[in-house]
Amino acid sequence: MDVFLAALKLVPYPVPYEFVVFEEGHKNLDYTDLVNKVAHNVFDALVGDISIITKRIKIVDFTQPYVESGLVVLVPIKKLNSRSTFWPFTPQMWVVSMCFFILIGVVMWILEHTQNDEFGGTPKKQLVTILW
Repeated sequence: MDVFLAALKLVPYPVPYEFVVFEEGHKNLDYTDLVNKVAHNVFDALVGDISIITKRIKIVDFTQPYVESGLVVLVPIKKLNSRSTFWPFTPQMWVVSMCFFILIGVVMWILEHTQNDEFGGTPKKQLVTILW
């Protein structure tokens, strides 16, 4: 509302307006219903925190947002201990990750050892190459 009133001060001629509070008791407001009321000339315009989504763009035109909030995520604050800093995964997840790491190394060795000289040599060198 403050932005709307500030914008009205910049207009060099008087613009009649009336603020109408839209609510339906204890029901959650559906902003798409509000947008539909603008499309059907029940309201002339809407001022508020209305998200611009594809469904609504097809019904009405939007101005550029005055404030860009970006993506906001709210999560509970959890105190980190030293274990969670150095061990972000469970032990099971570490074992699965290491198994996939070794599996991918073996597959790469199978595909490359006949064509790439770096995958040859002693068994120890080949094992180190797989793990590297």
